[in-house]
Amino acid sequence: MPPVAPMLAKSVAKIPADMSYEPKWDGFRSIIFRDGDDVEIGSRNERPMTRYFPEVVEAVRSEFPARSVIDGEIVIARGAGLDFEALLQRIHPATSRVNLLAKETPASFVAFDILALGDDDLTGRPFEERRQLLESLKGLEGDHDAVIAVGPLAGSVAAASWSLAEARRALEVRQIRRRNASARRQYPARGLVVVDAEDAAVESLSLTCLDASAREAFVNRQLRAVLEHDAQRQSQLLETLQVWLDSGCNTAQSARELHLERQSMHHRLQRIFELCGGDPRGTGRLAALHLAARMAGLP
Repeated sequence: MPPVAPMLAKSVAKIPADMSYEPKWDGFRSIIFRDGDDVEIGSRNERPMTRYFPEVVEAVRSEFPARSVIDGEIVIARGAGLDFEALLQRIHPATSRVNLLAKETPASFVAFDILALGDDDLTGRPFEERRQLLESLKGLEGDHDAVIAVGPLAGSVAAASWSLAEARRALEVRQIRRRNASARRQYPARGLVVVDAEDAAVESLSLTCLDASAREAFVNRQLRAVLEHDAQRQSQLLETLQVWLDSGCNTAQSARELHLERQSMHHRLQRIFELCGGDPRGTGRLAALHLAARMAGLP
């Protein structure tokens, strides 16, 4: 358990080449310690911050390995960026105020490195090995309100700013997806969320390389009949198509995700195929439909 001093940046005349690079997150540098139900959050100055982030503590208890030490940064994501002013408000002497802000502006933990696991001190192991262990946190789910994210890893100095921009866009895309989701597939209001920029790569490319009018024109060329059908009948065919394409055209998996009977899922797909000019599987239209489905709903 703490204290453990974090590895801090040092001023150098030139950025070293052939290294691994992380974005500069606008938050509180923290090392989180878990030993069973005991959780401590240490600051960059090795001072305790545990009481200020109860939602992060609950997330760690639920999802981190039972005995582990993880280095990272606590941030608050709002809109398409990070809100450092909201983070500063969390350093408050009143527990009631801290608990209120934990619900109104829940914090996220961006993980950089895993320093210990079980009885093993990992600091002497290669960074690539530690990073692989850290990546294993990505598929986790919980019943708390914090977000735990793995920071994007840049392979060069030139890619560092791009990596940060991709992470911010991934947060923006997640908000768009939540806003557009139907009640049947509504994103949970509570719970652990792991945001991975790779999952929003198509949307990010569309937002950065195409203007809104070009995106709208492409989506309409591919999906106009589906969009009109949804507008007239509230049929949610676009969402059905999105889920089906994202699953690799796996009908059974899509039915489970949408909480539909398999027969209902088949009926929806048949209607979609009729509106789109036939079953796209095995044709060149499949990729175009998938791209349009991912772009639909972007601002």
